[in-house]
Amino acid sequence: MRPITEAVKHIMDSTNTMQDMSFEDALARLEAIVEELEGGDLPLEDALRKFEEGMALRAVCTQKLQEAEAKVEEWKATTGETQ
Repeated sequence: MRPITEAVKHIMDSTNTMQDMSFEDALARLEAIVEELEGGDLPLEDALRKFEEGMALRAVCTQKLQEAEAKVEEWKATTGETQ
């Protein structure tokens, strides 16, 4: 088992790489991980690694959605749109 600090560093490195993924690619990878985990056939250590990756992908997807929402709100404010 990896020490906690090494595991956190791995997650952070993975997240930085994931930031370069498109929203659609990150979501597709997240969906694939969910299917693998739901299958229940993974050894515990593999399942934990997949879970860590999934949580990092979730954060990336959330950030990208928030950025898109901010752009839409900015556009609406610029054009005077209210809805």
